[in-house]
This record gives sequence, C-alpha cells and structure tokens, in this order.
Amino acid sequence: RNVALGYQAQLETTIGDSNIAIGYQAMGESGAFQNDKNIAIGSSYPTGNGDVLGAMGGDWATAASTNNIAIGTGSMSGAMNGADKNVAVGVLSLQDLTEGVNNTAVGSSAGANIADGSNNVTLGFEAGAGIVAHLHNTYLGSKAGQSSTGTACVAVGYQALKATHTQTG
Repeated sequence: RNVALGYQAQLETTIGDSNIAIGYQAMGESGAFQNDKNIAIGSSYPTGNGDVLGAMGGDWATAASTNNIAIGTGSMSGAMNGADKNVAVGVLSLQDLTEGVNNTAVGSSAGANIADGSNNVTLGFEAGAGIVAHLHNTYLGSKAGQSSTGTACVAVGYQALKATHTQTG
C-alpha cells in the first residue's frame, strides 16, 4: 500500500507500508527495512558539486524510519536510521537527519545539520542550521540560531543567536 510517482521513486523499497513518494528519486534508497507512514515530495537534481538528492533520497541505514514528512528537494536526505516523527518543509531542510526524533524544520536549509538531535523547532531560512545533536531548541527567524550548539535555547528574530554559542537553557 505504497504510492510512488516519479522515475526511481521508492526504487529500493522492498517492504514498508503506507508510504508516499513523489518526485524523481524520492525515497529512492529506502532499502529493506519496515519504513512505514513516510511522505516524501521532492525531486533530485544535478549540481556542479554532485547531485542533490530527492526528498528522503539518501541511503537508509540499519533501523526503520517512520512517520516522517519531507517536502522539498534534498530534505531529509541523510542516512535515515531510526528517525521518527520529523517534519521538514523546504529545500535542504533537515538535510543531514539520521536518528533525530520529533524535529520540525520549515524553510530552506532550516535545521539542515540536525543529525540525531530531537525536539527542535526551526522556522526560517537556515534557522537552526548549526544544530547537530542538541535537544529542545526553538529558533524562529531567518538565520536564527544558525551556528548555535546549545540545548533548550530559544531565539526569535532575524539572525538571533546566529553567532556560535554553547549555552544551555
């Protein structure tokens, strides 16, 4: 009960249920894991530095990733490995996500470097782009928290907490 629309969409899906992939190579490398209830919308495209992958188009690792929504070319294109309940809307949003849980990123490159951080909310161009493995951050505004590596931080406004900082709370 999967839906794939686009050349090589869900190309390697062998098991999984209730997934929707729309676009060239969307969910193209989802592999032989029980990846359920994912929605991936966005095509890959070639660049001068290599290809940008379709939504959820990266290699899926050794654990199922479920209940994720990725809308935008290159969104959630990391090596998914147990990622759950994440939402990415925007080109390259949550691009490096692997094991993160409950992250929400809206905007081009929002939360782009979050790999295994959880419970982060990023809204705006490159908002929270510096988060890798940190938890409970909220960044609202273009480039808010762009280089932040803190935990439980809140920044609102254009370039708020843009500079590197490592505070907690």
